[in-house]
Amino acid sequence: MNKRILFLSFFLMLSSLIYSQKKPTVALWDSTEWQQRYLEKCYYYSHKFGYTIDTMTNEKLFETVCNWLRTPYRWGGRNKFGVDCTDFASIVFDSAYHLTISGACDDVYKEVYPVSKSRLQEGDLIFFKIWGNGISHVGVYLSKNKFAHASSGNGVIVSDLDEPYYKKYFFAAGRHKCLM
Repeated sequence: MNKRILFLSFFLMLSSLIYSQKKPTVALWDSTEWQQRYLEKCYYYSHKFGYTIDTMTNEKLFETVCNWLRTPYRWGGRNKFGVDCTDFASIVFDSAYHLTISGACDDVYKEVYPVSKSRLQEGDLIFFKIWGNGISHVGVYLSKNKFAHASSGNGVIVSDLDEPYYKKYFFAAGRHKCLM
């Protein structure tokens, strides 16, 4: 119930900006139609992902993640019947950025520049060492400490980096070389 109230309040607050006499100070907002569409998308993805999204620099990233939510986990899978973490990240990057990433988690890690947790941006990759010494899991950062990934237990989901499990196994974050 509290999430619904929060989302509704957020949506109403942003909607009031659109219809007020003063234009928002953000330069990108050049038409009311565009503003309305942007706010509707923010609200829609906020509802789907379970947290308030107030900015998106790459709408295709959010759309792709949304389309794959709840897809079951399957090692080596690359379709809606099942997908693993690296293939999910690869699909997201291909769709949102037209970039190819492939291989195991360690291979993907070699393709990124390190980024501190405090400087994460949409589309950064999050790496975890869950089994042994090697990198064994990867996710795609969305915003506000949230990331999307194909979890072996739950399929494609959105999780928080501060959840104890992910905090314990977090290894590094990185930005693809082509997005620098």
